[in-house]
Amino acid sequence: MGINKLIFQSALFNTSSFSQSNLVKYIKKVEGQIQDKEQFILYQLAKEVSSDSCIVEIGSYRGKSSICLGLGSLHGNEVKVFAIDPHSTYVGVNGGKFGASDLSKMYKNITSFGLGEVIYQISLSSFEVGKIWQEKIGLLWIDGDHTYEGVKSDFELFGRFVTSNGYILFHDSYLDSVKQVINEILQSEDFILTEKIGTITVLKKVK
Repeated sequence: MGINKLIFQSALFNTSSFSQSNLVKYIKKVEGQIQDKEQFILYQLAKEVSSDSCIVEIGSYRGKSSICLGLGSLHGNEVKVFAIDPHSTYVGVNGGKFGASDLSKMYKNITSFGLGEVIYQISLSSFEVGKIWQEKIGLLWIDGDHTYEGVKSDFELFGRFVTSNGYILFHDSYLDSVKQVINEILQSEDFILTEKIGTITVLKKVK
């Protein structure tokens, strides 16, 4: 981990923290489907994750969001980032096409940023991983199956491991399916809505 951090710090930006503009510039060549300000909130919140927990990403595509989380981890407490995505052939609710070719590009991207010891890619469905998951989670990023059933399953499987003061971030939260799950969660007193950044809704666990 220490070697990777030295390599990273001697790269394009010799810094212990990114501004939004510098982060966007640093990773601009990585293909992704997240806005500039969304990249930055992932990075910022990843920096806050305590050393006794980890970061979980559900839905990675080619690794742009994974890299934001990984860089935040390196500038924070150097926690592991588990990137869960089976990279099976799949057409998303917005018509996007995904598959195995995205996985090879994700590996290349992670390696090029020296994050191979930070980001742990898991090529299984979130359902399969969730059935055996036991680790505490400081930040949960949900951007996988955007159907109501898919989002609800991801929350139920992994949300119970989010630590007090930890975060859950939902991408594409303008979709009715995602909004419905968020509204159901907020009916309890376990989470509060802290902010909306682009298409991301951020919830914080308070109990």
